[in-house]
Amino acid sequence: MGMRRVYTCNICGDELDNPADSFGVRFGDGKEFTLVGYGCTDGTHICYGCAKILKKELNKITEV
Repeated sequence: MGMRRVYTCNICGDELDNPADSFGVRFGDGKEFTLVGYGCTDGTHICYGCAKILKKELNKITEV
């Protein structure tokens, strides 16, 4: 019997039917991170839907 790997979005909490529709988040030193393919990390994932919302909301901010 094999083990099924389940990917979930760490923002909305939804289980991802197709993990390829998400980004993996790879953390470096301190607060640095990069977005990578979903299979490049067993840690944090963000679905494309939440990524689109983040992009829209971040574009509203004039100073970061």
